[in-house]
Amino acid sequence: MKRPLQYSLLGLIVLGAGGYGCLTASAKEAQEDQADRKIELTVYTLDFAQVSETRTVDLIDGTTKIGLANVSHNLDQSSVIYDWPDGSDAQVTSTTYDLGAQSGESLLEQLVGRKVTLVYHGDNGREAARQEGILEVAESGSTVVRVGDTLVVNPYATIETQAGEVATMPRLTAAVQSGKHDNLPLSFSYMTRGLSWAADYVMVLEGESADLECWATVTNHTGIDYPAA
Repeated sequence: MKRPLQYSLLGLIVLGAGGYGCLTASAKEAQEDQADRKIELTVYTLDFAQVSETRTVDLIDGTTKIGLANVSHNLDQSSVIYDWPDGSDAQVTSTTYDLGAQSGESLLEQLVGRKVTLVYHGDNGREAARQEGILEVAESGSTVVRVGDTLVVNPYATIETQAGEVATMPRLTAAVQSGKHDNLPLSFSYMTRGLSWAADYVMVLEGESADLECWATVTNHTGIDYPAA
């Protein structure tokens, strides 16, 4: 099932502050292989479906935090189930669902209390200076960054932070406990709204025989694609 083209940006999260710069959001999930996704859909009536996926993840000896992006925007967090198809004894110890940032303001709010970098530019548009600090206030029209012993209010700068510090898109995050470093397939399933189907029938009667044709249409309003499902 297809929807309008999506763009994937990797690198830094860059936010314009104090009226300067623009927003380019990015999310980097280094622990999963998106090209290795195997997807099955069970679409019920009344705008309801089950999504089952298998993705390959890279585990370390200890606790690995795995980010699973490209999940439904209407996911039911209480329905998520994890499994290891190869019988691994790795255990999912916790799981959360993050809706991601809905705007530049909501992204800044997620960064409160975290380290950020203020990037200043000269009149020629080139980078002139950088300052590292802690974002302490991120409200509509008001941004405060603590740089050392100084509070910088509404800096005329771009705010940068490392991608992965916050979720910019809806994703599941699972903490996995493993006794060894390994590359394994992880299966997970969840229920979601936003998928529905309808059928149309045409019957042609010729004498005592009938020719029946059926078309099934699946409608996807989950906010993501399900390639090769």
